[in-house]
Amino acid sequence: MRIQIKKNFKVLYFGALLAITNFSYAACSINSTSFAFGAYNPLSGQSKTSSAMILVSCTEDRTLIMTLSSGNSGVFSPRRMLNGSQKINYNLYLDSSFNNIFGDGTSGTNLYKGIVGTSLVSIPVYGLIPANQNVSVGQYNDLINITLFF
Repeated sequence: MRIQIKKNFKVLYFGALLAITNFSYAACSINSTSFAFGAYNPLSGQSKTSSAMILVSCTEDRTLIMTLSSGNSGVFSPRRMLNGSQKINYNLYLDSSFNNIFGDGTSGTNLYKGIVGTSLVSIPVYGLIPANQNVSVGQYNDLINITLFF
């Protein structure tokens, strides 16, 4: 799965803090570790799980709200990865027990809210492909936008 990072800042940010006279704004940086489920066997009767980290730091302490988009499916439950016209259901979660769908706070989803400062904060994302999906062999992808509000 390819994760696209979308930054939503209170000032324009082009790799450096835009300073305006008599105003001071925090800037935050975001990165993520690779997120891939690997091979999924529809005949195994087993779900497939994976995890990744979203890494965030700011120039000063800020309350951070992070949301994830619904991706290709346009809905949060289930999200879908695509391989041409083929689809496989999956979802992303805030918890390793796969109870809290990581979304934008609507449609029964949850968003991340926390304090971020100059030290790097690692925010885990957990993924689950449910068992017993009859899908064709191939590479399935989705594009998830990450949005930060601070």
